[in-house]
Amino acid sequence: MNSPPAGIALLVQWQAGDDTAQKKLLTLFDAVIEGEFDAVFQESAKSDTVCVTTSLHLMTLTMLNQLYGLNSKEFYKGDPERYVRTTLMTQRLLGIRKLTLGWPVYAFGAEALGQATMYPDQHAPGADPGDSLVDRNNWYKLETPDFEGEVPRVIEAMLASF
Repeated sequence: MNSPPAGIALLVQWQAGDDTAQKKLLTLFDAVIEGEFDAVFQESAKSDTVCVTTSLHLMTLTMLNQLYGLNSKEFYKGDPERYVRTTLMTQRLLGIRKLTLGWPVYAFGAEALGQATMYPDQHAPGADPGDSLVDRNNWYKLETPDFEGEVPRVIEAMLASF
């Protein structure tokens, strides 16, 4: 059996509150944000293996919140290149070879339709429960999203950085 990637040990130490691990992660993510790992992210996964991946943007949000104080709006919408690079590094730290890109699909989809969306500090965005977009009296008035709006632009910028 293969041993787990070294990145997992670093993440476990960081989650346990180890200051040295936090400093290592900060140094690593500083380099990641500057683009020093872009070539590593271009490496393809082996074609003769079954690749497992996951949507882990929430884990990356938690790390960037603790390392840099970013809230969820800054993380998801502030800098698409930073979002992509840090999300890809989180996958590499966990030993994921087939890199993928994801985002808060439900929140972004609802926001693109006009839903008031909350962006809490350390949590994924979500619909504002006090301001619902659709109810039984207006559901049929729902309009097509504005494909030139903020959310589609953010997603396009993320994909361009991927």
